[in-house]
Amino acid sequence: MASPRPANDADRRMQQARRVHTRGRQLERTGKYPDALALFQQALALAEPVRGHDDPYVAEVNFDLAGNALERLDDYASRALYERAIGVFDKAWGPSHPYPAMARSRLAQLDERAGQPQKAEAGIREVLPVLERALGPTHPWYLQTLVTFASLRKGAGDLEQAEQITRKALAAVEATSQTGTLLHAIILNDLADSLRTEKNITAAEPVFRQSLAIGEAIVGADSLFVATALQNLGILARERKDYHAALASYGRALSIRERILGPDDGQPDGILLGEANEFVEFVRFEGNIDALDGGASVSGGAEHRV
Repeated sequence: MASPRPANDADRRMQQARRVHTRGRQLERTGKYPDALALFQQALALAEPVRGHDDPYVAEVNFDLAGNALERLDDYASRALYERAIGVFDKAWGPSHPYPAMARSRLAQLDERAGQPQKAEAGIREVLPVLERALGPTHPWYLQTLVTFASLRKGAGDLEQAEQITRKALAAVEATSQTGTLLHAIILNDLADSLRTEKNITAAEPVFRQSLAIGEAIVGADSLFVATALQNLGILARERKDYHAALASYGRALSIRERILGPDDGQPDGILLGEANEFVEFVRFEGNIDALDGGASVSGGAEHRV
């Protein structure tokens, strides 16, 4: 029996690449996206010279870099990285494999952000059955894709179907011990927003607050998800004419966004819509929040984008 050969430099580089890659994924699960980015970049720098850019493992690292860019709202980089990874995955495993299917799901999300909902929905409808067959109807990737599908149906004005899809995803999370996760928080946020849209404010508020509590526990108080949840609570407070509560929620949300992305991040208002800033600036201009009770209005609405 031949004795195992000693590890060479290429072996050691790949071992190190996998270690830092795994650590990056762990950091992402707690919302530490900049820290995870540095580790993903390190993993790519270690693995690509050994394996080459057409290697499936290298494509997995690019897939994770793409997801990281998506979370940081760098949509241009995210799209390029997903497309690069898909080219490798399709060649190595075929389009019915979960990795290329999920990458296409994320491209659909980017299409939605870019204002191409019809293209996005066509992509989602194509990959949903692929992911369900490959992973099952309770896998997080399938459920994340359902979340995007619900968002698209809501954007198309089909509020009833959007809520049905969201409740289906929530039931799967609750039945499979995935509660308390960021996915759970996102689904709760979307359900609460559907209830708010239906003017069921009494039912919406506790669901929004549950989503916020889970999000803060996982990713911390300074995160774009928490900013989104606060934005939605601000909308809710404004709609019930509790303008002091609305100002507090909006102000905190805008402060978080500015700390993370800067005062002028140049991004479309997909995470925090402009109405929050409009509301805060109106109050500052008036110098008296009670002036809003005299009939002044702030137009617009907002919804969370996953």
